[in-house]
Amino acid sequence: MENYKIDVAEMLYELLKEYGLHTIAGSKDRLPIIIQCFEKESLIRMKQLTDLPTVFLISANSKGPFDFKEIAKYSDAVCPAWPHFLDANGGITYPSAIAEQIRAAGMDVHAYVAQDDNLHLADNPIDEYRTWVNWGLDFLFTEFPHMCVTVFNYYKPNTKDFTLLDGK
Repeated sequence: MENYKIDVAEMLYELLKEYGLHTIAGSKDRLPIIIQCFEKESLIRMKQLTDLPTVFLISANSKGPFDFKEIAKYSDAVCPAWPHFLDANGGITYPSAIAEQIRAAGMDVHAYVAQDDNLHLADNPIDEYRTWVNWGLDFLFTEFPHMCVTVFNYYKPNTKDFTLLDGK
């Protein structure tokens, strides 16, 4: 949109402002808002306009390495697509290296997208969500919140009681 001299961040901010949702104070009790974007420039602009949390999205096709210390200057969290949580051999390890790198830069770890009907990491939705939990996420985007909340509520508070999928 930059080529067209359209400031998408400004447009979003004005829309949120119209409904009183443009700040944490204005949105937290009514409709908590998190600004997510794949574009660095838009997140930088949102940080200039509002105190709402920002999340830098990383697509499955994006190639690292990623400079998380730089990203932390304009983002409160990073949300990689699920393949970025796998190890170099495409395997599942706990905790994931990318989650540790994001945390070391002072940000929360988000991930996307968990789907009950399109499993990537396990043979059933419960074990799929357990994998996400074991990666140490702070937030997970899902199309099936009922399953996500059920599994996270059961496993997350009892970290010491996790039975990791690899048996460790």
